[in-house]
Order: sequence, then C-alpha cells, then structure tokens
Amino acid sequence: MISGEKIVAFRKAKNYTQEELANLSNVTLRTIQRIEKGETVPREFTLKSIADALDKQVSDLMVADAENSGLTDAEANSFLISMNLLCLTYLIVPYGNLFIPWLVWAKKRSQSKEIETIGKRIIAHQFLWMAIMSVALLLGTFFQIIAIKQGYSLSYGVLPIFLFIHLTNIPFILLTARRLKNGDHNIYRLTTFFIH
Repeated sequence: MISGEKIVAFRKAKNYTQEELANLSNVTLRTIQRIEKGETVPREFTLKSIADALDKQVSDLMVADAENSGLTDAEANSFLISMNLLCLTYLIVPYGNLFIPWLVWAKKRSQSKEIETIGKRIIAHQFLWMAIMSVALLLGTFFQIIAIKQGYSLSYGVLPIFLFIHLTNIPFILLTARRLKNGDHNIYRLTTFFIH
C-alpha cells in the first residue's frame, strides 16, 4: 500500500514543495495533494514518476499492511468487492445501497487506508446516484403535471423514468466489482470531487 506520509517525508527531505514535486514528476498538484493525504491510490506510472522525482524506488513509497492495519491487501480488496456488491441491496431494500454498505464500511474503515478512501467513494457514488434519481423523478412529475394541464394523456407517468434510472445502477456496481477484482482501485473518480 502507498504511504502518503513517506512521500511527504521524502519530499521534505529534498526541500521540495508540493508544486515542485508536481512539476518534476509531471503529475498535477491536486493529484500530489490527494496522494499525500491518502485520498487516492495512484496509478503505477504516476507512482513511478513520483518515485523518480524523489530519487527513490517505488517500493520505498510503500508501507506494509502490518504497519498500517491488520488486513492484507487481498483482504482489503475482497472487503471492498463485497461492500460494492452490497450496493445491489437497493433492489430489495429501499436505500439499501446507502445504509447497508455504510454500516459494514463503518466497522472496517479504520483497519485499512484503502478501505477508508475507496469505501468512501463507493458510498459517495451511491449517494450521487440517489440524488440524480430523485431529481429526475421530480422533473418527470413536474413535466407530467404540465402535460396533463395541457390536455395530454400520459398513461405511464414517471414509471419508465424510475425503471430506467433504477436499473442503470446495476451495470456500474457490477463493472466496479470486476475492476476491483482485477486490482484497479481507480473507481468512481467523479465522486472524488465531492469527498475529502
């Protein structure tokens, strides 16, 4: 697992600012900030660029799980896959995609930095999806009322909107589970703008 603290220590030992490290490694300043805070797991080439700029090996920037938590990388990854798949519970339990993953995440988040940051993104994505669905249903209802007042007959109402948006979450969850299984933790990137 990447250690943001080690990157900060190596950067300060070289008397580099975050901006100087960003320029030397050709990585954006925002990405450097997020890596150092442990908010993101960098891609392999990004990590290599940072290590080269610091005159270090990639392995020097890593921390063993024993130092950070009681979970191995494989255990943390397995937990994240399960947590992500628990989002499918919304098909049976209303808002299950939010509160069920959140409950299991809250119990494990302190055991691994990856679970803390990636789990937060999974929950944030589900929250964003619920917000989009709610807005779409409100707009659909609003336009249906206008259409009825104009004399149009809408036999299906907002049901098609509800079903379409409701079912769009399934492919996201399944594709994310596949990416996590392949070791790709760069998931739900849009939600990283909403959480810190």
